[in-house]
Amino acid sequence: MEKNDSFFKAIFHNTGTGMAIIEEDTTISLVNKEMENFLGYARHEMEGLMSWRELVAFEEDLKRMENYHYRRRENPEAAPKKYETRMVTKNGGIKSCLAFVDIIPDSKQSVISFLDISERKQLERELQQSEEKYRNILETIEDGYFEVTLSGRFTFFNEAMCSILGYDARELKGMGYEQYMRKDIASEVFNAFNWVYRTGNSYKAFDWEMIRKDGSVCYVESSISLIKDSKGQAIGFKGVTRDITERKKAEQEREELQAELRHSQKMEAIGTLAGGIAHDFNNILSSIIGYSELCLDETSENTLMHRNLNQVLTAGNRAKDLVKQILTLSRRDEQEFTPTPIIPLAKEALKMLRSTLPSTINLQEQIQGDRLIVYADPTQIHQVIINMATNAKHALQEQGGTIEVRIEQTNFDKTVMKKYPDLGPGNYVHIAVSDTGVGIPEQNIDKIFEPYFTTKEKGVGTGLGLSTAHGIVRAHDGHITVHSEPGKGSTFNIYIPLAEPSQATEAPYKTEFMPTGAETVLLVDDEQPIVKMLQQNLQHLGYQVTPRTSSVEALAAFRAQPDKFAVVITDMTMPNMTGDKLAAEIKKIRPNMPVILCTGFSEYLRDRNMHDLQVDGVLMKPLSRIEIAKKIRQVLDGETA
Repeated sequence: MEKNDSFFKAIFHNTGTGMAIIEEDTTISLVNKEMENFLGYARHEMEGLMSWRELVAFEEDLKRMENYHYRRRENPEAAPKKYETRMVTKNGGIKSCLAFVDIIPDSKQSVISFLDISERKQLERELQQSEEKYRNILETIEDGYFEVTLSGRFTFFNEAMCSILGYDARELKGMGYEQYMRKDIASEVFNAFNWVYRTGNSYKAFDWEMIRKDGSVCYVESSISLIKDSKGQAIGFKGVTRDITERKKAEQEREELQAELRHSQKMEAIGTLAGGIAHDFNNILSSIIGYSELCLDETSENTLMHRNLNQVLTAGNRAKDLVKQILTLSRRDEQEFTPTPIIPLAKEALKMLRSTLPSTINLQEQIQGDRLIVYADPTQIHQVIINMATNAKHALQEQGGTIEVRIEQTNFDKTVMKKYPDLGPGNYVHIAVSDTGVGIPEQNIDKIFEPYFTTKEKGVGTGLGLSTAHGIVRAHDGHITVHSEPGKGSTFNIYIPLAEPSQATEAPYKTEFMPTGAETVLLVDDEQPIVKMLQQNLQHLGYQVTPRTSSVEALAAFRAQPDKFAVVITDMTMPNMTGDKLAAEIKKIRPNMPVILCTGFSEYLRDRNMHDLQVDGVLMKPLSRIEIAKKIRQVLDGETA
């Protein structure tokens, strides 16, 4: 029973969605970390103190949920297990969610999980509004009627036709097609009229463009037929014209919203794939990087072998960064958010970039504001600036030109949500990166943030620069847009929320060092190459190492001599007994035994803390010697990371 309870808790806290246990009287008795993030309440504010009734945003949703609640207790099959509802967060916001509810067997408790569908519902609402706008236009628009001579000059028309073209009746009378039709489509329209003349048939609903009096273009849908005299001779044309300009715009808006929805679904699929490959790939990279470091220790500098090994190590680190970019764009990489001053970070990034620019490219900085601090991962924000400026550099590579980076503070009110639904009112840092390059073709605008999309030649880039920047900005609750005109360059605008005053204290700078030791380490990993590599690295640092490739065997070795070891370093994903389970068993034998957990997939650790895992430190794969050395001393000496 204890094992089942532990298994249930592991699923409950590690499921990745907001979950809560509800008592029969509707009291919330248990929530997980995702539920805290979802609603903004801390666990101690909800557990045993709040009813789920307090979290339902609207009365009609509450009545429906209460009805399901009591029906479910009479008969678990009498109420739906999945339905949509709206929840109110601690700060008063409203979130749409999909609720999954079931009775816990042999109890009066319910387990309920919430999937945040706010973004999807917002897109659906906008699509619905676009559809309603489209329908209203079709239902209320007034059609124009016209009659023209065989040469295309107006002889009769109604007021609606005047309104469509913007002329009064006196101006429109006798006007020829050359005055209200663009030259590049005149031949197409002429062919339609000629077909009607030759066949005598009506031409129904063809689209064409007309030029209004003020020079603007309107799109119309027209049908035409012949006008014949009493002898049956053709003397002109008549037709009905409907202004469809607004409909065209509405269709474009709808297509843009559908494209955004498809992009959101694609990014979710990429995230699932990235998380699946992260663990295995990082294990491979651990061996490549670790063994390269070991071999470099054994070779003399300025030799061919030393240079070749350096190339291997460089390639391994590039692959490590590539995996991190993939995880970042899928929002599955663990960000270390700290109060981050944007100005010095940007200047450092631009200084680095400036050294790589050819003399044909001029880099200009327009930076305003002395203290713009965001709550962010500094490495990732640095990467965004580098990626965006590098993208501008590639746009100018052949002909040269100017890159301008502008940074300033901006403020949005509530109307920002109409333009950018994922942003709220408040203060933001605005980073604009512009170039005077060739611009982005219209057909590529909607694709530039997609992973691996690139117009560069093979071998020039991975196609991850813009998609990585997009993923980082979204992970920081920001927004990124692009405006581009072929031949006139491009401007990327990035908006990231400024830190709240309580977050705006900058973290102190820490120096790197390579600490050593002489203690005995119990090293556990089910992959023999990684065990051998880590054993050599640890011995190089001065430690005594007892290696094991089985967590079961490692536990037996610890039981036999629990006082022999100073620290345990264990992989997370292993057969028979995972690393966190091994840590728990070790703690039962020796509660104060330091345990370091290694993993290549940070998603597993999300929403957990060291106490829940019963470990004293975590190392992310692929591992480097400096990271291992520092983490061991941290857990043994009680240093802060």
